[in-house]
Amino acid sequence: LYLEPDHFEVELSPGARQEIACRFQFTQAMDLTQLGHVTLQTKMRSHDERPWIAELTLPVTIDRQYTCPHQVIQVDGDLKDWVGPEVAFTNPPPRFGASQQWQGPEDGSLRFRIAHDDQFLYIGATVQDDAVLPERDRLRFELDARPLADRLANPKLGNGTYTMTLAPSRSADQSKLTVTRRGEQPTDILGVKLAVAAIPGGYKCEWAVPIESLMTTQGATWEGFQLNAVMLDIDQKEDADLFLLWRPAEDVDQSNQRYGFFARPN
Repeated sequence: LYLEPDHFEVELSPGARQEIACRFQFTQAMDLTQLGHVTLQTKMRSHDERPWIAELTLPVTIDRQYTCPHQVIQVDGDLKDWVGPEVAFTNPPPRFGASQQWQGPEDGSLRFRIAHDDQFLYIGATVQDDAVLPERDRLRFELDARPLADRLANPKLGNGTYTMTLAPSRSADQSKLTVTRRGEQPTDILGVKLAVAAIPGGYKCEWAVPIESLMTTQGATWEGFQLNAVMLDIDQKEDADLFLLWRPAEDVDQSNQRYGFFARPN
């Protein structure tokens, strides 16, 4: 990995902010997940009579960024009002558990979009699943809504992170969505909206979660979040658990290190 510039010096007046763009390139093809330990070494000194001096090692994430656009969505199970590109599982997707049970995209795959307005965070998804077992199948989104600096400094999931779990059914009124705030005393978020509609070989779903309840650590000026999607797919009652993921992470319920970054457009 080559960076240009690989070092820089900046002098700022009080309250000022400056962005520095760095160009990076590789000498050979590599998996981006290998860049999880890139760090920035910093030395800072204030211009005071008694200067404040600090040396810090900051984590740097090299990854693509997704957007969470502003859209008003009607939560009715019809995804026609969504615009913009979908995010989708790869073929084959990352898997763990009984991975040999996966028979292809028709057996288990996911496409989704995320949006927001002033009141809600929306998720709209299309699930291909040729055998939906309401008793065991689950669609789960893990969301880390802490400020970016906190997420990078401590990837462990805790306060300010959420688990959204859909227990699907081909009957819309029997599907259930639970949104839980993590912490010493986990609590369920109220005021969520859900709609599920059956389609050939799967189902469509969309839901809305009060954004004020999610962005408690960032406030109204929230800038973004990290997220991963997990599908628990069981075709027959005697099957073992098979987990399909958007981003590879067997510790998906413990750490944000493989999550995708979603930014709120300016």
